[in-house]
Amino acid sequence: MNIEQRIHTEIKAHFLGLPEVEDISRDCTAIRKYMAAVTAVANAKIPKNEQVAVEDRMIPGIDSSVQIPLRIYSPKSKFDDMPGLLWFHGGGFILGDLETDDHWCASIAHEVQCTVVSVDYRLAPEHPFPAGTGDCYCALLWM
Repeated sequence: MNIEQRIHTEIKAHFLGLPEVEDISRDCTAIRKYMAAVTAVANAKIPKNEQVAVEDRMIPGIDSSVQIPLRIYSPKSKFDDMPGLLWFHGGGFILGDLETDDHWCASIAHEVQCTVVSVDYRLAPEHPFPAGTGDCYCALLWM
């Protein structure tokens, strides 16, 4: 029995069009490339939430040579004292980026009526600990 035969018919359509899994083993570059392809396919299937404004911004890092990318999601129906949520995508500090949870962040901003700030922290192994956590802390201080 192949993997396609094991997928329940009600969810099989969600898997159609995903890129084939190659031998990505422990190569971070290959894993990231595959994850980006899967994310792009998934994001293309979900319409943008037109009730949420999205802004990309850079903030200073721990030292002047580091700039940290952020994506800010705000409901278009803003109000005073709106709550905020600081979002760190998953990936164990080696995978993920702003696109990974783009629809989740927009959905949360809309459904909860809060501003969501998503952080594109630096990833290991290119940027060893504590680079990623330092970026997240800088985003917390900025927010």
